[in-house]
Amino acid sequence: MVLKRLSDAVRDNDPIYGTIQGWGVNQDGKTNGITAPNPQSQTRLQQDVYDRFGIDPGSIQLIEAHGTGTKLGDPIEVEALKASFGKYTQKTAYCALGSVKSNIGHCLTAAGIAGFIKLMLALKHRQQPPTIQFDTLNEHIDLAQSPFFVNRELRSWDVPASERRQAAISSFGFSGTNAHIVVAEHVAAPSVVTATEPAIIVLSARTAEQLQQKVRDLLAFIATAETAPDLAALAYTLQVGRQPMDERLGLVAASLDELAQKLRAYLDGASNIAELSRGHARHNRESVSLLGQDEDIKATIVERWVAQRKLAKLADLWVKGLEWDWRLLYETGLPQRIALPTYPFARERYWAEASDSESTFADSAGSATAMLHPLLHTNTSTLRQQTYRSRFDGSEFFLADHRVRLADQSVEKVLPGVAYLEMARAAVAQAAFGHDDAEHLELRDVVWLRPLAVRERREVSIALLVQDADRPEETLEFRIYSETAAGQSVHCQGSSVLKPAAAAARLDVESLERQMSQSRMEAPQLYQALAAMGLAYGPAHQSLTAIELGERQLLARLSLPATIANSDRHYVLHPSLMDGAIQASVGLMLHGGHLPNRPPVPFAMDSARVLAACSRDMIAWVRYAPGPATDAQTWKLDIDLCDAQATVCVQIRGFALRVLDADSAALPPAVARTVAASEAGAPAVDGERDTADEFAFYRQLVDAIANNEISIGEAVELG
Repeated sequence: MVLKRLSDAVRDNDPIYGTIQGWGVNQDGKTNGITAPNPQSQTRLQQDVYDRFGIDPGSIQLIEAHGTGTKLGDPIEVEALKASFGKYTQKTAYCALGSVKSNIGHCLTAAGIAGFIKLMLALKHRQQPPTIQFDTLNEHIDLAQSPFFVNRELRSWDVPASERRQAAISSFGFSGTNAHIVVAEHVAAPSVVTATEPAIIVLSARTAEQLQQKVRDLLAFIATAETAPDLAALAYTLQVGRQPMDERLGLVAASLDELAQKLRAYLDGASNIAELSRGHARHNRESVSLLGQDEDIKATIVERWVAQRKLAKLADLWVKGLEWDWRLLYETGLPQRIALPTYPFARERYWAEASDSESTFADSAGSATAMLHPLLHTNTSTLRQQTYRSRFDGSEFFLADHRVRLADQSVEKVLPGVAYLEMARAAVAQAAFGHDDAEHLELRDVVWLRPLAVRERREVSIALLVQDADRPEETLEFRIYSETAAGQSVHCQGSSVLKPAAAAARLDVESLERQMSQSRMEAPQLYQALAAMGLAYGPAHQSLTAIELGERQLLARLSLPATIANSDRHYVLHPSLMDGAIQASVGLMLHGGHLPNRPPVPFAMDSARVLAACSRDMIAWVRYAPGPATDAQTWKLDIDLCDAQATVCVQIRGFALRVLDADSAALPPAVARTVAASEAGAPAVDGERDTADEFAFYRQLVDAIANNEISIGEAVELG
């Protein structure tokens, strides 16, 4: 609750819920015990308030009692009220008794303010709330021939035209302190009808995601309001009644219909909306720094544009971070501030949860088994080979919200390419250290061969092979595969090298931001483009909030979606954030005019160096990798992911995307010879190709794909 002098609140056109007519506090003095109330003290207090402030209790229609429901306290409180009112009126059964404690219990030190808020809401809605869960009156309370009755139902609060709604509240402290306040409704003067002229509507939030929600909330408010709000009042409330934050949206509208139309267009990802500006105040501060530093220049420009009614330019200044006095727009008087939707806080849970080691899944026998990692469930190693196995059913967020349109036009839940990287990292960490939180390692020469579509429960395994027998703890090959009716199907292949901890590297984000001057794209536009290519991302895989484009590069803003806000501690390479960095490449495709109609999928990567775990909010610097020019079917990227403090967490080099089933050249002779030799007589273990030969075979494929000698589709057929 905000208390303000009535004259000041009227001057500032604040929404006034009620006015305090009189108040008082006293003390019980000596009683039978520290918890025993004193009816004489309560009566003296109430009559003192009525006398000092000239209040007639005969005009009080509602009492919010302390009302704890005790056998002793309630009768004493009612007797004190009867004695107080009896001095001034003989009317009966006109004043409702109630207590918010019947709704929410005793709030201890907040009990008084809870009752006060109840009275303000009753005045606002002009209704008397019921005292719920009331069945039988305390045998020691007699309300016959008294001014009071217990209100058991929601009642319209009607008063004669010559009177106003008035109520009182009592709150009694544990040690004998008594407080009593009388409140009344505020009868406002007739509002001045504002001219129907265009208004500046401004919205801001901490994050782009919350800004989108603010737009949705305002649209819902306009659509469902019982009485259409005054446009000027709505605009003024948003201008002066909300704290400006970094993510900003400003627009000019001449009517509520035009406002709703522009807000819907913004949510739909439309570009070039007339008289609408969108930006990040901190990122644009340099462009308005000169104005902000010189108050005379700022005042001159703002006053000139106000006089010329250049509202779109004024809105754009605010979006870029320049604060100015909104009252300059209202020469004939300030509009009335009104109640509007408040800030849509992120729904983040902070309850203590089970540790990773306590996470479980159901094994083949239906028993609960502790999992090592969300992507690495059990250790299935033998003396022959180090292996791990996972079982997915499609309900996992990285499958349920990651759907891909495959070559046969079916849309399937597909394990993200970046999830294989985290699976490999966790497996290497488990094998080397016995836990999965090792960060300083590098994954190299990775190739993705077959997508893993999960229509029903699927088991996936990862095998590790020592590459250097002299240093087995440093270099490992990995292969991620599943078993099918046709045999073993390899999905991803690569190697890993453990790295010593390195000094924290930092990106010069401010310098990079200055290079991203070509355009900015918001999440709705980006995810619309991704969907058009056949990549359907649900809420848990929409971590990309915005990108800023430069020459052959971009900066992407990433934020862990609220639906999986507590999942960050389970991962080092979080699938949603890592995938968001890859998703950002759609900005380069759009900017280059090469948006394919089939989904681009990961097929090869030179390296990924892991320096630290992903954080909830990240920045990704995405650019074309050095080397041959990217064509309309293939993109090769370098990506650095850093946290909010610009500390680099992951460095990715040579990450190649290729359109699924793109046309390609014939198989190169070197790979053909490898395939022929492998199929003709490669040694087998348990009916499979020897593991070392298998790794050599796939390294040949990786080189051929990276050199554009074969397509990913042909590599899949060969694998």
